[in-house]
Amino acid sequence: MARAKPFSVRALNDRREQGLACIDSLDNVLYIGTEQGEILRVTPEPYSRKVIHNAGKPNVQLIKTFKIGDNPYLVYLNDSSLFLLNIGAPGQATRVKVKSPYLVAAKDPKVPGQIPLGASSSSSSGGEERPAAKSVLAVATKKKVSFFGLKNGLFDQIAEVSVSENPVTISWFRDVLVVATSRSYYLIDLDKAQPIRNPTQVAESRTKTALYIPPLPFPYELANAQTIISRVPELVVSEQKASLILILQNRGIASFCNPSFQCLNSTQNINFNEDPISLAYSYPFVLALYPSQIKVASVFGSQATLLKESEGGVPFRSICSMVQRPIPSTMRYNIDQDYPEAEQMDNIVGVNCIYAISSSFIIEFRPVALSRHIADLQTDGDFDRALRMVVNLPPLTGNLQAKKVLEYDLRSKIAIKLFHTGNHEAALKKFLELKVPVDRVLPLFPEFHPSSFSTPNTATKPLKVYKGLLEYLLEARRFDPNINQSSSSSSSSSSSSGLSSSSAAVPTPVPVPVDFKQVQDMATIVDTTILRLMLQSDQGAVSSFVRQPNSCHLQVSLSLLEDESKKMDRVGLLQSKGQHQEALRILDSVVRSPSGSRSAEVVGQCVKYLQCLGGKDSRLLFEYCDLWFDKILNRELFVSVFTADRDSRLVETDVINFLSQAKYKEIYRSYVEWRVNKLILQSSQSSSQSSSQSSSSSSSGKGMREEVDKGSLRKLYTDYAQNVLTTMTEQSMMQRAAGFREFLKNPDFAYDAQLLLEAAGKRPSLWVEEMAILHTRLGNHKAALKLFESFPPASRFSKMEQHCLDLYRPHDPLTRNIFTSLLETLVDSRADEEVISGFLKRQGPKMNLVEVVNTLPASLPLHFINEFIQEVLSQQLETLHQLQIVKSLRHVENLTLRGEQMRARSHMIPIEDDSACQKCLARLGNGVFVRTPTGDVLHYYCYH
Repeated sequence: MARAKPFSVRALNDRREQGLACIDSLDNVLYIGTEQGEILRVTPEPYSRKVIHNAGKPNVQLIKTFKIGDNPYLVYLNDSSLFLLNIGAPGQATRVKVKSPYLVAAKDPKVPGQIPLGASSSSSSGGEERPAAKSVLAVATKKKVSFFGLKNGLFDQIAEVSVSENPVTISWFRDVLVVATSRSYYLIDLDKAQPIRNPTQVAESRTKTALYIPPLPFPYELANAQTIISRVPELVVSEQKASLILILQNRGIASFCNPSFQCLNSTQNINFNEDPISLAYSYPFVLALYPSQIKVASVFGSQATLLKESEGGVPFRSICSMVQRPIPSTMRYNIDQDYPEAEQMDNIVGVNCIYAISSSFIIEFRPVALSRHIADLQTDGDFDRALRMVVNLPPLTGNLQAKKVLEYDLRSKIAIKLFHTGNHEAALKKFLELKVPVDRVLPLFPEFHPSSFSTPNTATKPLKVYKGLLEYLLEARRFDPNINQSSSSSSSSSSSSGLSSSSAAVPTPVPVPVDFKQVQDMATIVDTTILRLMLQSDQGAVSSFVRQPNSCHLQVSLSLLEDESKKMDRVGLLQSKGQHQEALRILDSVVRSPSGSRSAEVVGQCVKYLQCLGGKDSRLLFEYCDLWFDKILNRELFVSVFTADRDSRLVETDVINFLSQAKYKEIYRSYVEWRVNKLILQSSQSSSQSSSQSSSSSSSGKGMREEVDKGSLRKLYTDYAQNVLTTMTEQSMMQRAAGFREFLKNPDFAYDAQLLLEAAGKRPSLWVEEMAILHTRLGNHKAALKLFESFPPASRFSKMEQHCLDLYRPHDPLTRNIFTSLLETLVDSRADEEVISGFLKRQGPKMNLVEVVNTLPASLPLHFINEFIQEVLSQQLETLHQLQIVKSLRHVENLTLRGEQMRARSHMIPIEDDSACQKCLARLGNGVFVRTPTGDVLHYYCYH
């Protein structure tokens, strides 16, 4: 039986009244007009009634209450006349001077944006003060609307506006009156002095009633409201709180207008099926009054449902809401929290009690706590309405997370309900859209329960359902935090016996999550299920899935892939699990098959597999390279195995030792050339970057080289250079000689220069400059410079000087004296004094002054070296001066630190009887203690 009702309904009067005709409320009190001409004051809590006025004539047709200042008033319609009654001091009613009234609309004094009567307001032009003449009452007559309010201290008519037709309904919206005729809508703003026709641009319709809905109770800023109310963003306007007006069009369709009087989206309309007599509002519901029943609908848009039927065929006559005040921030709508008690609801606006009357009964509709209403909707299985409530209601505590959790829970239940009604595909799309956790979805498929992993696949649903489940699970691997993809290695150790020990879960409307304690983790369940689904619905995707990092249960997955045609998929699965020994054994069996070695696909798989091996698996790499060398690996493929980028680096020493075998001679040459060229490229890139980038790049390069011991690198560089010196032809020298010289000059590459010099000496005519570089790297500068004598005299000296510039390193003991050796060569060859003088000007600062003076001949005139000596001495003096400044600064810094140390040590530390160690909290006593720089005093042993 449905129990989700937003209101609790009860009759206030326990005895039958007679002739109740109309009702309105003010300040928690009801005012009721009767057919006998009486006006009753009724207090709902506790119930009491009193006749406060007798109109003298039967049939009070309409009552409206309002305030002028702090004084309560009501107007009632009796015998086609309108009367004003002071409720605070009941007495004789005053007739309101208006002809043939039939509709009355009174302002709610608690509505924001309305200026109380009696306050002053400045005019829009000039800013002069003038008495306020604000209307509180609008009265509809034939093709006219009259406005009444306080004028010169008296209640009187202050304005009258004509309309084209008789008004069907009138309703206040802040300071603007909404008037609906049978064909049009009007907005009447007295400050603008003229009506605005048809502002909402809706089709012509016969409207019977309109209802103002006060600001929704958002106790937080607008920015949050925009985030929360995604369902009805039109409700959020430029103010911190949103208001709207509900206008009932023909055929019982009620549409919303915002404060700018623009109609909202038609999907938010309320369908009442037929036009009601009147409407009342209690956040977030609208009640519609009909003669035989009262319906309720949410302002968030829905179909109206029956709330209360009339009793004994006595028709309902009138309805009103008892306006409350703002909802306090402590109010919640969580499932386990109710609204405050009645006496605590004094500060609630929008959550109103609603009262309706028939001729005999006063019926109270007290709002049920929204938390209880949402819970009742779930109990009834009406998750859609519950979700609509949760999505649109603001989190009144400001707790967005609690609102999201409840909203998410409801969406999950909607999808599960879809699933159990047989709409599996739509449910799976919902699961994917809502990102429902896997432990809520998998129990709906008992055929994929862990207990059935070891059994053959049994399809109990259409194939397209399993495709939908596969799509969901692949996406769930990304969004579900319970699926830990990093546990793939650990999940491989899960036992199949453990998987089969769980019992199958029985799907329920709200499924209980599977107990996954018997398996390693959720990722094992999900990935193994994905593999089973792929084998069942999408076998083409199996190969790529098993080769990616996954958490499939190894034994179960291998049994699923036991078919002969799935051998390569088994290899991929074992590779992803790090089981390389078994994977290579299966791969070798494929290679040994009659067609395996001839299959380009098999060869490609073998090469790719070997290219991934490294680190601790290097032994397997060398073993299977040696095994497959004569079968499927040619020279190019063999080299590509060692030159491919891989996650786990190979140990250079092991590679060199393996490839140094005689049968791999040609392969070793290709590998050495590739490796050295790569190092040369990295070195050149590092040197070409800016200083900051260079340091980081150099450090990364150094880290790469540190992985290889120096002996292996020395052998690698030497073998590379030896290969070039012995194999390069005269034709290829034009293209490669310059790059090879840069390699020989680079101090980062430590090779055996003596061994290379012997190799180059076998072809001395080809390697003049290269042999000079090698002599210089050995520190034999004179022999290096002597090799340049074969060059033409015009370019000989420039070649020598450029050679020295390329190899000079001021901190290298083997090359820092290279320019002195060049000077000795110039002196021994009796070079011209001008040449020597120019050389000293250019390269003098790179040489030692004493060595230069001792090298120069005694016959050389002093004026040739005068400028050189002055420049060198000036540079040395400047360097000495800079060193003295640095020394002085260091001395001052040292004195400052010593002073700080002395001040710290001279600090008095009071130790009293109750002084305690800051670490162990025991008394310090007379033992040795330590005071830290932060001021803490500790025992000596606690400090250490």
